[in-house]
Amino acid sequence: MTSRIYPSAASLCLLAVFSLPASAADHDVEVRNFSFSPENLNIQAGDTVTWTRFSGTHNVNADDGAFRCANGCDGQGGNGAPTASWSSFTLTFDTAGSNPYHCQIHGFAGGGMSGTVTVEGGGAPTPTPTPTPTPDDNGDIRFTNNLFVEPENGGNEVVRVERVNGSDGAVQVSYATSNGSATAGQDYTATSGNLSWTDGETGTKTFTVTILDDAVDEGNETVNLTLSSPTGGAVLINPSQATLRITDNDSASPGELQFTSSEFSVGEGEGMATLSASREGGSDGSVSVDYDTADGTALAGSDYTAVSGTLDWGDGDVADKSFDVPIFDDVEPEFAENLSISLAAASGGASLGNPSVTTLTINDNDGPMPCDDTEFSVCLLSRFLVTIRFETNDGSMGDARAFKLTDSAASFEFFEVGNVEIVVKMKDTCTLPDGHPLRNFWVFIAGLTNVRVEITIVDTVTGTVRKFINQLNQPFFTPAPESPDGQANPPGAIQATTEALGAFPTCDV
Repeated sequence: MTSRIYPSAASLCLLAVFSLPASAADHDVEVRNFSFSPENLNIQAGDTVTWTRFSGTHNVNADDGAFRCANGCDGQGGNGAPTASWSSFTLTFDTAGSNPYHCQIHGFAGGGMSGTVTVEGGGAPTPTPTPTPTPDDNGDIRFTNNLFVEPENGGNEVVRVERVNGSDGAVQVSYATSNGSATAGQDYTATSGNLSWTDGETGTKTFTVTILDDAVDEGNETVNLTLSSPTGGAVLINPSQATLRITDNDSASPGELQFTSSEFSVGEGEGMATLSASREGGSDGSVSVDYDTADGTALAGSDYTAVSGTLDWGDGDVADKSFDVPIFDDVEPEFAENLSISLAAASGGASLGNPSVTTLTINDNDGPMPCDDTEFSVCLLSRFLVTIRFETNDGSMGDARAFKLTDSAASFEFFEVGNVEIVVKMKDTCTLPDGHPLRNFWVFIAGLTNVRVEITIVDTVTGTVRKFINQLNQPFFTPAPESPDGQANPPGAIQATTEALGAFPTCDV
């Protein structure tokens, strides 16, 4: 006889999770489909983590902009832009603290396709990155691009820095240059200073880097650009570090081909999105590049029309080129959806610049997403939409049937009617005072299955998404790290002790 498991709210007392001491070791994370596996790692200072991409168009992007990696890492000889090809890279973590990250296309800070590396031991902990502020906050500050390109004889490169996501109060940020492969005084003039925005002001500010021309055939060189010390409550977000590439003018330079932005957006009702690409750092000869769309949360055929083609530039031509992506307008309320578009196969001696992959976001025009009970979904606490998909050994996929037990709990049946495999329960503790460690919406999950399971919970009020994934042929949600009293948490239940494991910090929204 199989018993149903109902997680107890008493598990909320497990507020802190401590990893056992471990010697220096190597850890592996698989980047497959739309998840990192394992999603959360506890390691010791000095350990290394290797990410390997097996499928999908993904990268690993630190929430605080500390690293961005795919085919290697930016600033370390590699290219951190999302890639659809096989890739693998390794990072060493020497400093204690939390290192949350996400896929630049399919995730965001604290949600979607995301993960965390928690480092114990070593030096002082790395401060936990401040969550991305909501509109009407002090705002975020970043470079408008990861890469700026200027020919050696261009004279000056204008570097653009923007304030987004808020405009409360006067804010300021410091900027500075430093040597990459280029040398200050020989290839460029070092500069540093501050950029300021007044209360209520957003948009772009600029500073100029003077390029020094010479007659030496030395190839392209780089200058490091860094933002630091924001004031007035502003927060640095990625990219807070960028590269200025000085292209040598002493030999033929066909240039680099790249998107004009790493992000584009369109309203669902506009019917067409226009994306553009630029040719930077040279104009010698005729060049071309291919483009192609790929599904993200938006699906070709239902949300947009898949397109592919080629963009062409003639000899001396540096004008931006554009192409259109048709957008479908439906009547279903839904959250914003996205797709990725990649550049590839640059010809004529041109190379791919950065970004060579961009994201197109389709913003819904049909009102808020409903939270409805259906055969395959339940609405808990009147706002959290819960759905479950499962995958068996033969690769077949299925949607779990949902059966609502109470306003805060539901069971899910796999394979056949009555075969309960998972129970999901949510707990509202938002009545607790501000600052209380338990003041959140909490998630408890228990299961009796070893198939691959993907549980998706959407806060339909805020759009916040949490995913819980159990891998194929593994005990359901294997025991969490040891709790403070030294007793291992029981298998079959996930104790939501941190935001990454199941809390929705959306009480005040």
